[in-house]
Amino acid sequence: MREVQSKRIQVDEIWSYVIRADLKKTGKNASNHLLLDAIVYVHQRISELAKQAGTVEAAKTYFSDLVKFVRDAVIAVRLTVPNESNAFRVFETLNDTRAAQIWRAV
Repeated sequence: MREVQSKRIQVDEIWSYVIRADLKKTGKNASNHLLLDAIVYVHQRISELAKQAGTVEAAKTYFSDLVKFVRDAVIAVRLTVPNESNAFRVFETLNDTRAAQIWRAV
């Protein structure tokens, strides 16, 4: 068990190093920068939540419940567009539409 944990920690450290190195190489205005930054944030947040759970079993239960929620309650949509400009336009339109719905509900 310790060997598996040790290998997991090594992989985690390598992963973190690679992502952070890529993040440093990209300019803040590069399209990948925000994505890499989000990956680092999510990784840190998952680590924090796992530690807050207290025990391995509690963390497993928490993340299992989270995965089930995402599987059962979240709807993902994949849109294919011809270029980044159109992707941005679709993204902004969806965000504006959702924001308008929220404001009307309030």
